Order: sequence, then C-alpha cells, then structure tokens
Amino acid sequence: VFSGPWGNNGYSIIINHRYWLEDKPHYLDEAGEFWFHKTGASSGRLYVRMPGDAPPSNYTVEAARHTALIYKYRGTADYIEISGLTFRFGNIYWPLEYRDFQDYPSVVSGTITIEGNAIGFVVRNCTFEYVAQAVRFRSYGATDLVTGLLIADNDIRYCDRGAITVLDGGKLDLVQVLRNRIRDTGLRPWRVNGNHTLQVNYALRPEIAGNMLERVGGAGLFIFGGKGSGSMNDVPFARILMHHNKVKDSLLCANDWGGIENWQGGPFYVYNNISRNAAGRQNFKPGRFGAHFYLDGAFKSYHFNNIAWGEQVWVLNKMMDAPTAYNQVLGYNNTFFNNASYNCGPVHHQMSSSTGRSKYLGIVSDTSRTYVFDNPATTSTANYDTLAYDWNVVSGVGGSFGRFENSGSYSTPAAFATALNNRKAMAWATGVQSNSSSFTDAANGDFRLKAGSPAIDAAGKVFVPWALSHVEGEWGFNLNRNTPNVILDEAWYLRASFIDRELYQYQPTMPLTCVNTTAGSFIASPLETWAPGALRLDGSSQYAYSPGSGPSGRTLDIGTNSFIIEVYFRTVPDHTGGVLVCKYSTDGYALGIDELGQAKFSLRRGDAWVYQRSGGVMVNDGAWHHLLVEFARTTSLISMFVDGVRVGGAGSGAVPMAGVSIVSSAQFLVGKGPAGSHFAGDVDFLRISRATLAMARTTIEELYDWQFGGPFLADFRGVEPHGRRDAGPLEYSYAGEDMPCIVVQPTNIVIEVNASGGIRVTALNADGFHWAKDGSAMSLLSGPCVTFNYVQPANAGVYTVCASNAAGVVTSAPITVTVVPEPLAGAMLVLAFSGVLARMRPSIHQ
Repeated sequence: VFSGPWGNNGYSIIINHRYWLEDKPHYLDEAGEFWFHKTGASSGRLYVRMPGDAPPSNYTVEAARHTALIYKYRGTADYIEISGLTFRFGNIYWPLEYRDFQDYPSVVSGTITIEGNAIGFVVRNCTFEYVAQAVRFRSYGATDLVTGLLIADNDIRYCDRGAITVLDGGKLDLVQVLRNRIRDTGLRPWRVNGNHTLQVNYALRPEIAGNMLERVGGAGLFIFGGKGSGSMNDVPFARILMHHNKVKDSLLCANDWGGIENWQGGPFYVYNNISRNAAGRQNFKPGRFGAHFYLDGAFKSYHFNNIAWGEQVWVLNKMMDAPTAYNQVLGYNNTFFNNASYNCGPVHHQMSSSTGRSKYLGIVSDTSRTYVFDNPATTSTANYDTLAYDWNVVSGVGGSFGRFENSGSYSTPAAFATALNNRKAMAWATGVQSNSSSFTDAANGDFRLKAGSPAIDAAGKVFVPWALSHVEGEWGFNLNRNTPNVILDEAWYLRASFIDRELYQYQPTMPLTCVNTTAGSFIASPLETWAPGALRLDGSSQYAYSPGSGPSGRTLDIGTNSFIIEVYFRTVPDHTGGVLVCKYSTDGYALGIDELGQAKFSLRRGDAWVYQRSGGVMVNDGAWHHLLVEFARTTSLISMFVDGVRVGGAGSGAVPMAGVSIVSSAQFLVGKGPAGSHFAGDVDFLRISRATLAMARTTIEELYDWQFGGPFLADFRGVEPHGRRDAGPLEYSYAGEDMPCIVVQPTNIVIEVNASGGIRVTALNADGFHWAKDGSAMSLLSGPCVTFNYVQPANAGVYTVCASNAAGVVTSAPITVTVVPEPLAGAMLVLAFSGVLARMRPSIHQ
C-alpha cells in the first residue's frame, strides 16, 4: 500500500509520481549505496555496492550504530555548551516506515537530542554530516521550559531528514538559530513528513537569522508562532524575528509549503531575506506548487526588504515557471512592503481569503506569470475598505494584472486602482507598470535599481510597532475612507477564544469611534505615509471612544493587571489641561497634560484620585513625543518614559496595592475626559497593554530604538532612504550611503529642577556616539542617550551628539536643555481632570 502524505492509504500511484525503492539488494545501482536486510532483533545482512564493484570483503566498512550521539530524554540539561565538534554517521530508526507523530520519540532523534528542560544550552561551531538530523530540542512536559537556546555557526550537510528542529510541548521562550550553513538535507525523508529543514514551533521569542540554506527537500525555514489551530490556550505574547536568511533550491521533495514559511500568530518580523527557486515540482503533471515566502495561516506579519527569486525548472519534458513569490492563506493584519519579486507567478497570492486588513506597498516585480496580485476575496462582502495597495512598480506582466474581489480581474494597474477606489480602499493608487525591468540584472541576482527606474522615490514610510504582551487595543489612526469616523483596532492577542484559525477573522476587536470629526481631521503622519495617519483634535468638541470592553475578557480596564499606555502625539503649542486617554467613573485612570505642560498619569479609586504622577518634562511644545506609562502591579511602581528616556517629576498619593482591582464601566475616551478637558493636538499611534515591558521581554530602549530607528526604516543593506524611500528592498545607490544617519532628531527639553529625564537619539549604521555640552566633549558618554537624575541648573545648556562609523561622522541638531524651578515648596499644586480637582503637595519620585 502506498501511503498518502498524511498517513492514510486512500491515495493511488499516479503516473510520473516519484518514490524510493530501496528495500532489495538488487536496487543498489550506484557505488556507495547500501541496504540492510534485518533478520532479527540484533541481526541482519548489510549489502553494499563498492566503487568499481569491488568485493566488500576487501574493505573495512564502518556502519553507524546510534540514532542520537548525544541524547537526553526528559529531566534537565541546563547551561551546557557543545562547541567545535564534528558529528558523522548517525543511524536512522528502524523500521523505516515509522512516522514521527505516531512512533515518537526515537524515529525523530537528532544527532544531538534534548527533551525536557534546557536553559542556556548552546550548540555552536560544530560540523554535522551524513546524519539523519543534526539538532533536535523539545520542551516535552507541560511544565518543561527551553529558553536561552543558541544554535549558531554550525556547518550542516548531507542530513537524510531535517537539520534543526525545536518543538514545544511545554514552553519555549528565547530560541536563537543564527548563522548556520545548511545544504543537501531532507532528500531522504521519513514517511509522512515534509522533511523541513529548520523548524521552530511556538517559541515566544525565536530569532532565526543569518542562516544559509541550499538544496533542501522540504521548506527551508518553517516557523510557527503563538499557538496552533484548535488550541484553547491563552497566548498573550510572541515576537518572532526572521531576518538575513538565504534559502536556495527548496521544496525539492515537496509541492507545498514555502522556502521561508511562517504560521499562526505573530507579530512576525520577516525582513532582509532571500528565497531563491522554491521548486515545488508536481511530477505527476507539468506543474509546481509552493511559494518563496509562505504565510500559512499567519496573522500580524510584517514582511519587508525581502527578495523572491524564481527560476524555471524542467518538469515532464517542459520548462515550468516558478511558483508564487508571496503566498498567504487565511491571514489578516499582514503588511508587505518594499519587497522584490523576479520570475514568479503570481507575485502575491491569497488563498482562503480573510476579509481584507492587509497592505501591499512598494513591491517591485519583474517577469510575473499570471497575476501580479492574485488576492481574490472569498465573499462578496469582504472588507475591501481595509485594504491598501500603493507604490508598487511592475514590469513583464505575463497575464492580467490582478484581482482582489470575489469575481473578476483587472488587466492594468490603473483599472485595478479604479476598482479599489470604488471600494474605498484605504490606499488604492496601486502603482505603475513599466515597459522595462527596474532591476539591474535580476536573472543573475542583481536586484539593485537601474538609473531612471520609476521605483526611485516611489514609496514611503510604514510603521512597525515592537511587540508587547496582553495588547488589548492598538490604533494607528489611519483614515478609513468608507467609515471615516471609525479607527481600526489592529491589536493582536491570541486569547483562548481564538480556536479554529479559519474563524479568527470573526473575532471582535476594539475600534474607536470618532465624534465631531470628518475625513479632513486625518492628517499626514510622521510614522507612515501610505494614508493620512494622524487624527487632529480641536480641543473643544472632537474626541474618540470605545465601549472599553468586549467578549472573551476583552477590556481596556486595569483590573488587577499591570498596565501600559503608549501614545505618539503632539499638542498645539502651550496646550494644558487636555486628556489624552482615560477610562474612569468612580474608579479608573487618566493620562493627559497638566497645567505645567507635563504628562500626568492619575489613578482613581472610590470616587477620588488616589495617586497622581507628573513627568517633570514639558511635552506641550508642539513637537511630536513618544510617551509610555507603565504601572507594574507586583511592585506598585509607576514609570513614565518620554522619547525613550525615563522621566520623573512630582507625585502624590498612594499607589493601589497588587490585587486591588481598578475597573470602570465608563467608556474608553481618547482626546477628552468624561466631562470635558478636551485635548488640542494630534494623535498618531495608541496602544493599551495589560502587562509590563518585562512581561514582553523588552525594555524601553529596545522598543524605542526599534520603532524610531529599526530596520524597516532602512533598506536591505541598512542604508537610509535618500529623500523619499525607493520602492523595493534596495535603495538606489547614492554618495554617502555608508554614513551613519540620525533617524529622529531629538527635541529641546524643558525640565524641572530635581526631576529626571534625558535625551535619546536613534541612528542607522552608527558604531559609536560622542556627546558634547556647550561645545565641550562629555568624555564619559559613549551611548545613544544622556540622562539627568535630580536635574540641577548646571545641567542646562546646548547638547549635541555625533554618530560615527568607519565612513564618517554626522552631528545632531543642537538640543537646548532648559531647567526651570519646581512648583513652590509647600504650595498646593492644583491639577484637574474633567472637573474633578486633586490637590497634591509636590514630592520627588525617581
């Protein structure tokens, strides 16, 4: 009986199917082939075909004995390093027809196999060759933990099955698979498996980077996030990084999956990768199926600066075109920008479409087969108004340009754009079609833009938030032209109610409803430019709201949880007294601008403000500011950060202890309080998390540096845009592109005496930083930040910072730090939110 791909026997042999026949000695038709005929529990005969058909009795034959050479089954294996060793000649489990998911665990043993707890385990600088699989880890039991796992800088080749597998069962946290060279693996797969090369399942923080794969039987990278379909687990956090990998000649023994593939829940950050020649042959017919990049039911993915490089292959006496560049199944909240595709067809393909909520921006493609965008909706009521297509540059279109509705297609970008406009898509201009390729020589791997390409200066900015934990609401304030009074919620939290992935799209969200605003209230955003992306509020009548709660535990209340409010905003100059965000009646919280122009966070219990805290730094100067407030319940500590730096001013009252619930049935308001206190200014990005930065395994520095200086702001090489961003992954070359670049110039600071604060810069390609005050070097500072604790008048002055690398030095704009007196000692400072006064005596908090 010939088994089907998932283990059943309902399949029949099809003409031109390929399969192995190797269970008889007379099948040995090449030197080096062997067959072991097992005759008993520990006996049998080995048949070997020697070079030149020499008699095997003339040779000493070494035969592999063990399936795993280093094996730890259950228990604990912490703080172990395996380095600089060579592993060869591992055996495979008998009988060969056993399946990994049924006859586990021995059948799937790697050369190094660790099952159970493993903390701080390192495998690096090793060679693995002629083995079944190189490395396999699994947190086997429900309470097992694998974290701090590093598999790096190994040379892996000639593996019968996969190369590296890291599986859950219990918990996986930090898993790093870095800079491994893998080739000629997965070409003798076990029964019923895709023999995928590098697989990591449901780690919270996997980083898969710098790996070079060539000639692999299954998928190259096969990475799962969050939880599997059907799981009722609550998974509030994941952050999956997949970058700077190259996969060449994948899917040699498969016709599904992808060269680089991600599954399930993100956020996924997939960038600066190359996937070349995802084969995916269907040998029973002249066809190919698979993808260079495959989102197989993937949600909240950011794919940018990637290159899909297709090649034709010979199938059944016919040259067949390459399969899809970017294939998507089911997913939504996925953003593709500044990617490239060559010789693929189609460029983008959507299967089992979810209802919109995806963006396709700055894609450069050449020689596409069939469609460029083959993203048909599965229903006639799809949310077309949540789609975004713009800045794309295409050439060599082999068929119709594209489709996005559940019927019909469009032959040109202009017709596609007109249809999107009629559906009121958030971005609809689509792009342009050129008569010649934008690439210098894509057929030979040169994806640089040619002089005069329409892709030069054709794209723009896309914002990519850094993942937090327990995110209950995330709003980008991009204009929805169909419902301009509604701001989409793009939060991603795989709570227990996410069970069947085909039904994820119907899970409720927390959109904001705008009051007294129009489409004209949405203005240009400094964070992203594909649609008007900031909401301007007039300070008198305009605001937005959400009910603040929903099914399956959705809530914007603090409750007994820790809590984060993150907002990017600017006030009109000298604005005071406005509320940025609040949710309270007798209990609750508020964040706004106090009478001194500082950020102020307040907690309310029993119809009174029980704690209030100011930032000590003025933020009402008309400049854009990033503000993050964190309330850690276990320590009762409230931290405030302005522009990536911890700040601390006056505070008063008692922070509610852990276990004290702060809940309100009031609406969640943006831009006003329950009785007024309207905010005058612009709001660009807002996020609510019921956790801490530590629970998201991050810091304010990491978050700020990513969001305001991360790789999505540069090209594949890390080069900043020269003027407007070019479409595609590679910026057109220009003089000085190797110089460091200060991405966001810091603003002037006005800070109270005895408060804390500082200056932080984000820079691309910077190896070092050098600070100066009033023209004199500050020799003790070498990082991107200068901080002030208990600031004094002596800290006032004009600061500059130089960012440097081997190519040169750039200097920031001057930053003036002004130190002002704190409120009069002993005076009663009056602060108000929505008519509720709170009198507080200033005190110092760090």
